[in-house]
Amino acid sequence: NMEGDSLIDMAIKRKNGPGINKDHKCNLDKIIKFLTQIPAITELCEAVNGRDNEKVKDILAKEEVDINASDLEFTTPLIYAVRKESPSTVELLLSNEEIKLDVFDGRLNGSAIHTACEMNTDEGIECLKLLVSDKRCTPSLLNHVDLKKKLLFAELYTVKT
Repeated sequence: NMEGDSLIDMAIKRKNGPGINKDHKCNLDKIIKFLTQIPAITELCEAVNGRDNEKVKDILAKEEVDINASDLEFTTPLIYAVRKESPSTVELLLSNEEIKLDVFDGRLNGSAIHTACEMNTDEGIECLKLLVSDKRCTPSLLNHVDLKKKLLFAELYTVKT
């Protein structure tokens, strides 16, 4: 704005301003939380992309980031870990109770499991095994059709075991 405030500053000022009802404050809280998540999720995704598991552990230990959030590329940390074919990072992320397997890429509509099905290396297949053996992997997720109209369950049969 003309006063040099950031988006977060503007949302906080608006929230604390006169005439704001309880519902509007709740919505502003959501906006503030979203805006503050951008740097945190970006840092987590960069650590995952760099296969820096120690940094990933440190970021998650702070409990300041939504592990299921997407970065500016509409991609989650778990999908990045699979793309990097890093079973140790996938395992680390899966150890977090908050992780969800049914979060989809914002552009391609594929989950981490869909992404793993496209990998043809031993590491990619290990990522897939970790994902499908996780207790949060459900039949509905395995039967989800992505935007390319591929049935995930059918893809699993084409992966080298």
